Amino acid sequence: MEVLLVNPPEIQSRYKELGLTAPPLGLAYIAAVLEENSVKVKILDAPALNMDFYKYRKAVSKLNVDVLGVQTTTPTINHALQVAQITREEQPDCVVTLGGYHATFMPNQILRQNDFVDIIVRNEGEYTTLDVVNAIENEKPLKDIDGINYRDGNILIETPQRPPIENLDSLPFPARHLLPMDDYMLFGRKQRLATMICSRGCPMNCSFCASSAMHGRRARFRSPENAVDELEQIVDDYRVKMIGFMDDTFTLYPNWVNKFCELIAKRDVDVMWGCTARVDRMGKQLLNRMKEAGCRTLLLGVESGNQGILNNVQKGTTVDQARQTFKLARDIGIHTIASMTVGMPGETKFTADETMNFTRRINPDYAIFSLATPYPGTKFFDLAEKMGLIKVKDWTHFNLIMPVLETTEFSLDELRAMQTKAFKDFYMRPGYVLKQFKKDKLLFLYIFYNIFKGAIKSKFKSLFGITVDPHDKEA
Repeated sequence: MEVLLVNPPEIQSRYKELGLTAPPLGLAYIAAVLEENSVKVKILDAPALNMDFYKYRKAVSKLNVDVLGVQTTTPTINHALQVAQITREEQPDCVVTLGGYHATFMPNQILRQNDFVDIIVRNEGEYTTLDVVNAIENEKPLKDIDGINYRDGNILIETPQRPPIENLDSLPFPARHLLPMDDYMLFGRKQRLATMICSRGCPMNCSFCASSAMHGRRARFRSPENAVDELEQIVDDYRVKMIGFMDDTFTLYPNWVNKFCELIAKRDVDVMWGCTARVDRMGKQLLNRMKEAGCRTLLLGVESGNQGILNNVQKGTTVDQARQTFKLARDIGIHTIASMTVGMPGETKFTADETMNFTRRINPDYAIFSLATPYPGTKFFDLAEKMGLIKVKDWTHFNLIMPVLETTEFSLDELRAMQTKAFKDFYMRPGYVLKQFKKDKLLFLYIFYNIFKGAIKSKFKSLFGITVDPHDKEA
C-alpha cells in the first residue's frame, strides 16, 4: 500500500497575511505511525511548496496512490475537497479519506455531498488511519474500525468512538523527514522552524473552542523527558533554532513546565521557542524559568477587555489576570502577542471600545484582532445556529477575518469595520510605531504592510486618480 497525506493549498487567513507557513504536525504524526508499521507514505504540504491546484494535479498524476488522506479545518474544507476530487480523477482506484477538525464534526454532510470521499477519520487519526490502511490492504470490513464514518452503497455508517491515546509517549516523533523543512516561513522569511505539541485535550470550558470536543476534556501530557528528547532531535537532526508549541495551554500545569525547563538547561539545548498560554496560568517564577530555557514569545488568549464578555464565553479568566500577566512578561523581557476577539456574544459598542482600550493598556508587542467565528463542534456554533445568527454559509469565510455571523448589536459590515478600527487604533499609535521600528524596522514594516495593505493600495490608487471599487473587499 502507498499512502499520500496532503495539506491542501492555502486560503486567505490572518496567518497567511503575516507570512506564516508552519509544518502540518498532525499529518507528520500519522505518517510516523504508518512508517513504524511498514507502510509506504508521502506527505505533500501544498502551502509550504507554494502549490496551487494545477501544480497539485501534475504532482499527483505522477504518483501511485492507494490511499489518500487530506487534512481539513473549517476554512480549508473546500480546498481539501478539491484535492480529494482531483486525486480521484487522476487516481481512480484510490481510497479517499478526510480527517481533522471539520471532517470530525461534519462527517455525514461531507459524505452526502461528495461521492468521491470514501471515509471520514474522526478525532485523533494516527491509529485509525493505520487500521483503515490495513483493512483496505487485507480486504477486511470497515465496520470493525472504531472512529470512522463511511459509505456502504447509499447508507452512511458511523462506527463507535475510538478512545483517545492515553500514553502520548508511545507515539513516535513526527516524520519531519517527509516535510519540506527548508520551505517554512515566519513573517515572510524562510526559517528553519518546527512545531511541537506536548499535550492533547483541554479541561477549560471556552464556548468558542473545539479542542475539548476533538481531544477530550481531560488534558493528557507527555512526560517532560519525552518532550525534551524530541526537542533535542529537532535541533540536532534538522538544525532548527526556533520552535512553536501548539498546545491549547502549554502552561496548564506549572510543575510540568518547570521540569521541562530544568531538562532543557540540564541538557544544554540551544533553542528559542514560543507557546500559547492562558493569563491565569502564569507567575513570575515560572516566566523567569521559561525565559532561561529559551522562551521568547507568548501568545496569550485574552479575547476581551470586558469581564462580562469573558463570562459570556466561559473563558474562566479575569481582566486583572491579563493585566498582571502582560506586565510580568514585559518586565521579564518575554515578547507577547495578545489574541483578541471582536463580536463575541453580548458584544456592544461599549464593550468593543473597552477591548480596544484594554489592548493598548496591557501593551503587548503585537495584537491580533479576530472576528468571532462559530466553528462546528463548539457550543458557540450550536448557539449561533439555533438563533439564526450565521449569515454566511461559505466555509472559506470562517477564517477569523471575514464576518460570518451577525450579533444582536452589529451587522456583518459593522463587525468588519470594528475589526479594522481595532487594528488601526493599536498599530497606528506614534509611540508604538517608533518603538517597534527601532526594534526591527524590516519586520515591523512587513507586518504593518500586510495588516493594512488593502488601505495602502486604496490610498495609492486614489492619489493617482484610479477609481476604487467601494465593494472591493481588500480595500
